[in-house]
Amino acid sequence: MIIPTMLILTLLTIGLYGVSQVSAEDLASHAPIVQRIADKFGLNVADVEEVFTQERQEHHQLMRQNFEERLNQAVSDGKLTEDQKNALLEKIDEVKAEREAYRLQNREEMQAWFSQQGIDPEVLGKYLGGFAKGFGRGGHHGLMIGTGQ
Repeated sequence: MIIPTMLILTLLTIGLYGVSQVSAEDLASHAPIVQRIADKFGLNVADVEEVFTQERQEHHQLMRQNFEERLNQAVSDGKLTEDQKNALLEKIDEVKAEREAYRLQNREEMQAWFSQQGIDPEVLGKYLGGFAKGFGRGGHHGLMIGTGQ
């Protein structure tokens, strides 16, 4: 009974960690706020984006540190071995890398498809507003259609 419980707990932890990584990774979802802050305070958009990027990286580091601390506690409590903890961390990194590769592949496929259809994704984004921005620049569904950053 302990092994299935630990397996479920581990899978839930991986899932929660992955979801939080996905939501934290997408600067494109911040694009409107970055632009608004830059406009309101007369700042360079690239400088504002850099602040958001740094904040996101710090957030990732903190999340990873907290996650590792919880795993260390599981090791201390005898629920995981050090080898199991390390294997779990490696697996999470592997899944994250696969997800990023998949996202980039989808972006390339969407850009090729738009090109084949004769559709300019930048023009399309202007007509679809927030949907196009989220859907387009690496946001929802992992499909990046825009040519922007």
